[in-house]
Amino acid sequence: MDATQIPVSAVDRPSVSEPSQRAGSDAVPVESDLRREKVLFTLLVCVTVLAFAELVRWFLSQELLGTHLGFSIVIFAGFLALPVFQIAMGMYLAFRFRVRKHRAAEVGLTVDVFVTVVDEPLELVEKTLRAALEIKYPHETYLLDDGRNEAFEALANRLGAGYLSRPSNEDFKAGNLNYALARTSGELVAIFDVDHTPRPQFLDRTLGHFADPEVGFVQAMVTFSNQDESLVARASIETALDFYNITAVGKDRCGAASLIGSNAVVRRRSLEETGLYKPGLAEDLETSLSLHAAGWK
Repeated sequence: MDATQIPVSAVDRPSVSEPSQRAGSDAVPVESDLRREKVLFTLLVCVTVLAFAELVRWFLSQELLGTHLGFSIVIFAGFLALPVFQIAMGMYLAFRFRVRKHRAAEVGLTVDVFVTVVDEPLELVEKTLRAALEIKYPHETYLLDDGRNEAFEALANRLGAGYLSRPSNEDFKAGNLNYALARTSGELVAIFDVDHTPRPQFLDRTLGHFADPEVGFVQAMVTFSNQDESLVARASIETALDFYNITAVGKDRCGAASLIGSNAVVRRRSLEETGLYKPGLAEDLETSLSLHAAGWK
C-alpha cells in the first residue's frame, strides 16, 4: 500500500506532499525547469568528485604514508566514507526524482483536520486554526490542546472548531493524536503543527491519491515564509529544501516516503491496523516504518 510525497510546491508541483505555509511561489514548474536543475546538480557532483580525487592524490603523495601506512589509510577512509556516501545517495535520489501527477479529489470523503498545540502564543494558534477552517474541501477541524488552556478552548468555540484536550500528556504528540483519533470518525485525517498554515486547496491537492486503496498516507512538503528575515534564515531554508524536495520525493520513488509530523493526510484505517501513532522521540518515522511494514504505501 502506498505513501505519497509531494515536492517543494506540492500543491503546484507534482509529487505527494503539499506545501502548507502560505508564502511561496505559485508558479508551476515545467519539465525544462526540472531538466535544468538536474544538469546543474550533475555538474556540481562532478566538481565535487574531482575535488575529492585531488584530495586523494595529495594524500597519497604525503611522506607519512611510509611510516604509518595502515593507520593513515584507516583514518583517511573513515574521513571519506560519510561524504562519499552522501554524494552517492544524493545522486541516486536526485535521479529518482519524479513529480507525481495531480489526481482530483473524490467527492464525499470524510476528513478530520487536526491542529496540535501545547502552549504556543494565542495569535499563532488563531492564525493556523483559521487557515485550517478555510480549507475548501468539506471537513471537520479540531484543535488538539495538550496544554489544557482555557484561552485555546474559547478560541476554538469562537471560530467554530472542535476542541479536544486530555487530562495528561502521556506519549506527548503521539498520545495527543491517538486521543483525538479515538474521539473522531473521519476516514482520513490531516495533521498540522501549529506553525504550519495550510492553503485552502490543501485537501483538494492531496486527497486524490487515496483513490488507490493501498495508499496509507500522503505527505506534503513544507514551504517557508521567513526567507527574507536574515541570511541565516535563508540558509536554513535552503538546507531544509533538500530534505523536503529531492530527498523526500526521491524516497517516495523508492517506496520509502516518510511522515514528517505535519502537512500530512493519513488513512485512519492504516493507523488502526498498525496500532495507531507510535510514541517516542521519532514518532513520525516510527509510524511510517510501521505503516510500510504492514504493506501500506
